[in-house]
Amino acid sequence: MKRFAKSYLLLFMLLTALAANALTPAQVLDKAYSALTKSKGVSASYTLTVSGQRQAGKIESLGNKFHISAGGLETWYDGKTQWNYNSRNKEVTISTPTPSEVASVSPYAMISSYKTLYSLQSLTSKIPGTYAIRLLPKNGKSPIKSAIIYVRSSDFQPCRLDVTSRDGAVSSVAITSIKTGQNFSSSAFTFQKSKYPNTEVIDLR
Repeated sequence: MKRFAKSYLLLFMLLTALAANALTPAQVLDKAYSALTKSKGVSASYTLTVSGQRQAGKIESLGNKFHISAGGLETWYDGKTQWNYNSRNKEVTISTPTPSEVASVSPYAMISSYKTLYSLQSLTSKIPGTYAIRLLPKNGKSPIKSAIIYVRSSDFQPCRLDVTSRDGAVSSVAITSIKTGQNFSSSAFTFQKSKYPNTEVIDLR
């Protein structure tokens, strides 16, 4: 009986220590945001999967600004204005997206805005060496129904984002490689019309 009691006590102490060292979802995303801001510019390659179809792409991010390119489509966001360019029809659409719309495009933007836009739930991660956190929009009009972000425990960089939209569509962004400490000019996050001649501009602002 004494041996059982001692073993139980050791187990209780171990679980208590683990609980004390465990990070809450908010703490994980706080660390991810801190890592994001300290790393200056981030350049990452990713694979987007939608309805079983895969598309490779690249994202460049600095704070809340980003540039995404994939399959002839490009998106720039300078913190206020967003440009969506389609190389097939040579059109660029200009808009002023809501924070929820911005977050649905970039995992880095989602990390930057989680405090005001989402409620958090901790999940058991299916990816070794990561934290898994479910984000539920506080605003019922958000285009996102729910999202799961996976953050590496080693450096608190996001490595995957699974998004379920209001219409039930599911998309997944898996980061395949990442470089931090990149230097980007402000023009990297705006559409440069001189580089895309004969492009029709559709201004929705």
